[in-house]
Amino acid sequence: MPKKVLIASESAYRRNLLSEMLSSHDKIIIAGIARNGQEVFNIIRTIELDVLILDIEYENKEWL
Repeated sequence: MPKKVLIASESAYRRNLLSEMLSSHDKIIIAGIARNGQEVFNIIRTIELDVLILDIEYENKEWL
């Protein structure tokens, strides 16, 4: 069964790179992509995920 992954990063470059890399794997489904903390919370409230890839470097205080 494929793993459902959420990618969260302020960087569009990182989001796109990770999405392209992971979506090429047949056992991974990109369940969502988030640009900030609020989007992460909205997604995890509605979708059951297996993996969250979270950018630990952030500039926006909104992640706190």
